[in-house]
Amino acid sequence: LTVRAEAQAAEKTVWLIELQQAGAFGMRNVPQQDLQRLVGIFCPNYLLPYARQVISDLLTKGGFPPFLLPPVNFEQLFVQAAMRAQQQQAQASTSPAN
Repeated sequence: LTVRAEAQAAEKTVWLIELQQAGAFGMRNVPQQDLQRLVGIFCPNYLLPYARQVISDLLTKGGFPPFLLPPVNFEQLFVQAAMRAQQQQAQASTSPAN
């Protein structure tokens, strides 16, 4: 999970945080179509609270006001990405080859 958060005031950067949060997940006997959903939805949902806490702690320790990342709907993002991929695939298959 990669998170980038930035605060600006008068077009100047006040703070910038780039965070990569990783996890080790063991999955067995999961069908391929379900594996993509697990990796795209479950895993980032599990990691986000840790990333939110790290960012909040860093900013507080840096003397900035508290900041908490808003919730993210990874299921909606996954569905949107799948729809875009289907549209691109459909466009590629219908466009004539040169």
